[in-house]
Amino acid sequence: MDKIKIKQMRKKQLFVTNVLLLCLLSIYFTVISNFPVTMAEMFFVLGAWLFFQATVGFFKRNPTRSIIPIFEKVAIYEKEKMGDEWRKQRKTSVIVQFLLGGFMLFQFYWTHGSTDPMFEKDIMPALIVIFLVVIAMVNIQLLLHIKKVDHAKSAEDLAGYTKNVNVIGIATGVTIAFVMVVFIISYVMMTS
Repeated sequence: MDKIKIKQMRKKQLFVTNVLLLCLLSIYFTVISNFPVTMAEMFFVLGAWLFFQATVGFFKRNPTRSIIPIFEKVAIYEKEKMGDEWRKQRKTSVIVQFLLGGFMLFQFYWTHGSTDPMFEKDIMPALIVIFLVVIAMVNIQLLLHIKKVDHAKSAEDLAGYTKNVNVIGIATGVTIAFVMVVFIISYVMMTS
């Protein structure tokens, strides 16, 4: 695949990813603001969805197949370019989805008797900030991934890439979680 086609493919990938992300966040905001969704219900749905995705990913015979054509095209390109690292990345993704699904179901178990609504108008600014951070993180991660994969000359250039990305991802996640907790606590203290 020549550089122009790769660049076009990556632009489409970024566009479709952002459109999907914005659609999902819009649906999320619409549902939680118009229906009395409890924390437990949200945790259950998220946990079940993550388990479903992980199970499909685990048993998928052709892992490059996708409902969305651009994602299938990207998967084929990256599988060819990354070699064994691509398989490691897929395996890691499935494991993380199982773990997150389990965590969400554990949260459901702990909150199943709660009637606390998921949405309250006074936390809307905090939710907007959180979702903007999520959108920024997804885009930054995707751009860094694209740069690393597309600039690699061969699969050997990407040796250890999955491990490095996971370590950086964990460190970044912990840092952002800490900042968000501090932000939320500060917000609650200022508004109380």
